[in-house]
Amino acid sequence: MKSALMAVIRFQGLHQSSWDYLEADTDLPRYAAFLESIADRARTFVLRRYFKTAWNPIPALVQGLLIGARALGVDAATKDRSPSSLIQSLFTVPEAILSPQPTTNVGDADGTRWDEFTDTVRRCRRGGDNNARDQSSWQGHLLNLVGARQGQADTVHAIDVMRLKPAVEETILNWEFGATLPNPAGVVDFASFRTTYSDLKRLSGAIPKAQQRMMRWRGAHLKKRLPVESRDRGFCRRRTAVNVAPIALTNKRGDCNGT
Repeated sequence: MKSALMAVIRFQGLHQSSWDYLEADTDLPRYAAFLESIADRARTFVLRRYFKTAWNPIPALVQGLLIGARALGVDAATKDRSPSSLIQSLFTVPEAILSPQPTTNVGDADGTRWDEFTDTVRRCRRGGDNNARDQSSWQGHLLNLVGARQGQADTVHAIDVMRLKPAVEETILNWEFGATLPNPAGVVDFASFRTTYSDLKRLSGAIPKAQQRMMRWRGAHLKKRLPVESRDRGFCRRRTAVNVAPIALTNKRGDCNGT
């Protein structure tokens, strides 16, 4: 340890971060070994203070993006047995965001607040690939935490999947907003994030309400309009005509995918 610290002092202090000195050949491997030994601890310390407080934001970000992807109809978010698909859905920008559809009040006609919930999860996502570092975007925050960039460039070349996998696995157990958030003072980015997360948690009550509404609609539709032998097939063919995302958010076998 002493020789490693002396290598740090000679390189950074005495020679102003230059390897152009006599002992550089022996100091370089000592310096590199020292950095390697503390890299994991330093990375953990820094990432857990992404919002200036000692807290891991990845689980909360994953909850918002994964549940949001499923609510917005991202197909990859429905594949519970495919971790790669679920992770892909975190960073997908749904077509509904790139080309917004006219808003309607059908979903909230009976007080489900489904439209308000989906509008909120939509605001968590980027509007396109050109603003990957958008700090108002939860996808931007998550890429800052798990993405690999070259220098200070915007392009993300890879992501650390192992840092996402535990949060994804936890989220699909119950599809709920269950994170406990700290309340640091004076952190503007975190204040916005905390407010949005609180809104999502409050509005997520729309999920079971909208699910019940869709199941009632499905039952009435199949009973009145389709023969018994073609009911399930008929509903699956018509699923694109209605918003069945609330059903897909559950782990019960109630939709055409059987999720």
